[in-house]
Amino acid sequence: ELAGKKKQLESKKNKKTAGRLSKDVDDIEARIADLQELIMNPFRNIFVHRYRDTKAFIRTMSLEAMGHWMTTYPKFFVKNDFLKYMGWCLNDPEPSVRITVLQSIYSLLEAEDNVELMQTFTERFMNRFLEMVEDCDTKVAACAVRTATQFIKYDFLEDEQGAEIPSLLWDANPEISAAAA
Repeated sequence: ELAGKKKQLESKKNKKTAGRLSKDVDDIEARIADLQELIMNPFRNIFVHRYRDTKAFIRTMSLEAMGHWMTTYPKFFVKNDFLKYMGWCLNDPEPSVRITVLQSIYSLLEAEDNVELMQTFTERFMNRFLEMVEDCDTKVAACAVRTATQFIKYDFLEDEQGAEIPSLLWDANPEISAAAA
């Protein structure tokens, strides 16, 4: 709506119409600012405290919510200020938390518009992503392989990084070999 009003404003020469459109643009921008503040309240008041909860299911639920927010509103949430929480949780002792993070990152990478926004984040946490390919939990390892295939697709990996991914096609674990495919 905002982009449409701005386009109309640029194309209008009539001062009366331009004034009305300018007011509409200002109103929409004010509503967006108000909505963003409303969105930040649960993040500041709930997520920031719960993503490190002692109960794994609460950490998992918090990260699922963050992943949902990121896929629903990427222009606001796919920023390093929010992505860092996902990166920090890649080291969580609970496999369900690590799986949730990997699934969220994979979902974000499915939308090509998010790829550039995630460049710094993926560079910062790439070593951990690649370590997780050999995670002790096979479901985590399979999710990590699946996510690593996205990194390969978008050419995030340097020369030798991820060289073992294609060989995982012949892994004894069917989940891992399917993820590498």
